Amino acid sequence: MLATGIVIVTAAVAACYAPQLIDRFWVSWIPVCIYIAYINPRLRLIGILISSFLWTTAVIYWQLDHRLSLHQDNKRLVAVGEVLNIPKTSLTSTNFLFKPLSIDGYDGRYPNKIRLNWRNAPEQLRPGQIWQLQLKLKRPHGFQNPGGFDYERWMFAKGIHATGYVVKSELNTLQNDTKLSLNSLRYGIKLHIEKSCLNCKNSGLIEALALGFRGDISAQTRTVLNQTGTAHLIAVSGLHIGIVSAVFYALGLLLWSKQMYAGCLKRKEMALLLAWIGGLIYSLLSGLDLPAQRALLMLTVVILSFFIRSSFNLLHSINTVLVLVVIIYPLAVLAESFWLTISALMIIAFGAFILQQQPSRIKQLLVIQLLFSILFIPLSIFIFGQIHSASIAANLIAVPFISFIIVPLNFILL
Repeated sequence: MLATGIVIVTAAVAACYAPQLIDRFWVSWIPVCIYIAYINPRLRLIGILISSFLWTTAVIYWQLDHRLSLHQDNKRLVAVGEVLNIPKTSLTSTNFLFKPLSIDGYDGRYPNKIRLNWRNAPEQLRPGQIWQLQLKLKRPHGFQNPGGFDYERWMFAKGIHATGYVVKSELNTLQNDTKLSLNSLRYGIKLHIEKSCLNCKNSGLIEALALGFRGDISAQTRTVLNQTGTAHLIAVSGLHIGIVSAVFYALGLLLWSKQMYAGCLKRKEMALLLAWIGGLIYSLLSGLDLPAQRALLMLTVVILSFFIRSSFNLLHSINTVLVLVVIIYPLAVLAESFWLTISALMIIAFGAFILQQQPSRIKQLLVIQLLFSILFIPLSIFIFGQIHSASIAANLIAVPFISFIIVPLNFILL
């Protein structure tokens, strides 16, 4: 099983970082490779390797097919579509994702997501709305500066197929304001937090930890987070979702002891069910982005292993989750967060292995936190090209404080 996971991830990485795409004709051989892997144990890993490579190639072609048409590049278009996410507003402009439903005079497949900038956007702009907009769009592109942020790769991994801005025009009109979506519900909660925290200095941090929305964090706070290397704690991560699930697990044990339970469930089963529900709710509140999806998959695999009385093996569970992530969306290997997740899980597995004979939970947490601080230094240099001198000390304090105190209280009080 472990070898299978390594092969699948390796093939996905090879397809994503290959200097040239193979012909799309070869994608049709996926069923043949899967069948060969199934009937012939000797060729199983080779069949899985080729299948994963071809499947990743198929997804790459799907993404490329939805990129903005060359004929419409850098031209004005009138489109009707849905506002997908919570808009991020600055002093003069608003950034948001737009899903076109129709585009006048457009030839080819519509872009699935467009990243737009709207100067002096209307205040009522919110997710779930259907707008007709006049746009000037261009195909995604980035710069190739060595050591710089690869903006084009980031957009490709996110499934963003065009960028542009809204042109000031009388054609820009709201078509429908009633479409219900996950992000429209999150936006409603965001407004509730803003009204409840009018005098709060850090309402942006509350929104970030509750909803995964970081658009309202002040510039000063961002600077502090970056200088101390603690910005990762503000993103809703697998650790946060796991902590919330643990709180719901404890709640399940308490409710069962108070006889507030369905008679068909045993004590541990009810606690596990509530833990999964808590993780699901928090994942949905955060927008169910790729990191939240991975965390929810991990939680589901672990809880299912308990329900079916499977012998729990952390390494195999990690492997299962990585395989599922790559099968569902192989382009996840292009994102730094994917490798940070793998690294974090492997550090936890390593810490659990070396602490098998340590009965004290507090010592276990301290050792694992120390491992995080030390082992993430080379990883941070490799991925981000830098390391913060204050990050080790800051994280030693901030990680347990935010994870075990702030996140659970923030979620409960929400």
